[in-house]
Amino acid sequence: MELREFEGGHTALVAGWATSAEEVGLGPVFVRALLGQALDSGHSDVFLRVRPDNLPAIRMYERVGFLRVTDELAAEWNKAQPIAYTWMQYPTGDD
Repeated sequence: MELREFEGGHTALVAGWATSAEEVGLGPVFVRALLGQALDSGHSDVFLRVRPDNLPAIRMYERVGFLRVTDELAAEWNKAQPIAYTWMQYPTGDD
């Protein structure tokens, strides 16, 4: 796990886990715990990106409550990326 700081005051937590953790259902537990910490820390926007071919991860994020961003926003963010990621946002109600 790694915390990365980006221009504009954005912080990202880069994390991954083994397939065995996914198989026993730890992914949603892990994501909800991190999401709770982000929201409790005052972050009003929570986004993530995932490889578009990682369908199990996309489904898991959707079950947690993440929604895909608009195609236009994803296209803008993917301009600087090596692949066209699937971008998702957790709806906080602050929009």
